[in-house]
Formats: sequence, C-alpha cells, structure tokens
Amino acid sequence: MSDRAIAFLNNFTNDRLNALPYPEHDGYAQRLAKECIAEASKLGITEEELVEDLGQDLVSELHNRLEDRADDAIAQSAAKDN
Repeated sequence: MSDRAIAFLNNFTNDRLNALPYPEHDGYAQRLAKECIAEASKLGITEEELVEDLGQDLVSELHNRLEDRADDAIAQSAAKDN
C-alpha cells in the first residue's frame, strides 16, 4: 500500500469510525468501505491501492478497526467506573 493510501485510510477511519454495538459492525463496515473507495477515487487512489498490503479485503479491515474502536470504548468506560 502506498504511503498516500495508508494516510488516507487512517484519516478516513479516524474521521468516520464510531464505537457501535458489535452486531452493527458488519453493515457499517460495508457502508464505510463503499464510502472509502468513492472518496479515495476522488483523490486518485484506487481500491487496489487501498487493499494492496492489508492482507484482507477493505470491509474486513474496517470491521476489525470497528471492533478495536468498540473494545477501546469499553475499556475506557470500565476504567472510568473504577
């Protein structure tokens, strides 16, 4: 993956990912992947360039990032309760 594709994907996910209940991750990841590809193409970044070094498809990558975001939110909530 090119540096510009990595930067784009990281910025896109930082701006768009919200901590959601786990059952909503599949549909949200699919919608985000479509939005990500559309926005990247406006900048001349192809879908192939986005997924080149991910080791998985874009939907799976976004799904994993959603899970990480939700896990972080749960951990932060638990820390506040203690």
